[in-house]
Amino acid sequence: MKKSICIKVAVAIFALCATGMTATAQGRYGGPQPLSFQKTSSKVSEGSVSAEISIQYPTGGEQKFQKAFHEVLQGRLNEMCSFVNDAAEEEWTPFECSSVKDLPSTAAQAYVDAGLAASRRLVAAMNEDNAGSSEVFTLDDCPALTLAFNTKKLYANYFFASFENTGEVYLGGAHGTPITDIYTISRDKGKLVTLEDIFPASTHHKLKAIVFRNLKNKYGDDISFWDDAASKLPEGLGVALLQDGVLFQYGVYEICAYAYGAPSVKIPYSQLSSIMTAQAKRWIKN
Repeated sequence: MKKSICIKVAVAIFALCATGMTATAQGRYGGPQPLSFQKTSSKVSEGSVSAEISIQYPTGGEQKFQKAFHEVLQGRLNEMCSFVNDAAEEEWTPFECSSVKDLPSTAAQAYVDAGLAASRRLVAAMNEDNAGSSEVFTLDDCPALTLAFNTKKLYANYFFASFENTGEVYLGGAHGTPITDIYTISRDKGKLVTLEDIFPASTHHKLKAIVFRNLKNKYGDDISFWDDAASKLPEGLGVALLQDGVLFQYGVYEICAYAYGAPSVKIPYSQLSSIMTAQAKRWIKN
């Protein structure tokens, strides 16, 4: 009888503790349920310039987390738009959008506007160079300018959410430039997680060896890496925390020729935990 009562008391205490833990998680990270995600997209086309953008974005969570996601994505889309102006040697004036939901339509229109402006400058320059000739150039003589951009969730828990951007920006020529971004945003701090947030700078020499070893194991002789590939870690948006490991994503030309694409490799936490920061270890325990 006493044993039965003790068991019931223990169960009740455990239930209270679990409730308290859930309440704490709910207060800090938006509730016991994972983040929910919605999709928004837009396609804008005018003449030979077009942009198609699709974004899977998080709802719920703390405001600073939502703001960080918005800022990272808006910055990246501005960069895509700026490529058109860079090619035309013009300065890009970044667009601003207050809502993630409106980002696809705002960015798509900005890309098309920039593309049309660049095409008009090209037409004017071609006609100036051919002054006196009977040939007159128009926008139809300009190369097609396109942007395809897609954002989707890779993984999310109470502490962070990871995303992937894929697509291509094409400004004429033999081929476009692939978009291959991966990144993590912390939910508790509301900021983009950098490589140093996961691995202290003092461990990067060990990290480089681990990453390159895994790249060689994954690709074997299928990729001929640059001579300095073993000394490089991904630049920019090239690292993300997943449920079972860290994903490393390189851009085209970064460690191999364009023909080999953009190499990536996921490395289990078991190979990396000894050189990870205490903060990162806490994030992945959830």
